[in-house]
Amino acid sequence: MGTVPYRAVGGYLLGRLGVAVHRQGEGLGGVLVAAAIRTARQAQRDVGGAFVAVDPKNDRLLKWYEALDFGFPRLDPRSSTRRRLILKL
Repeated sequence: MGTVPYRAVGGYLLGRLGVAVHRQGEGLGGVLVAAAIRTARQAQRDVGGAFVAVDPKNDRLLKWYEALDFGFPRLDPRSSTRRRLILKL
């Protein structure tokens, strides 16, 4: 993502997302993320917003989000502690 001329740019933060343990591995997490991205894109037309951000709580989830086909790049790939991922809308 390139730089922007504003100090802050509006976006959407995907909060904690989870699938019941007995339903994991069925692809439901990806379906939920896709629905959240669609919702953000619909809202973008009405209220603006330039990105969807997600803060995976651990490295396992970071790799899971990175493996999805949505193209979530890390905001700071050089950091070993910051996991924020940003998807440009």
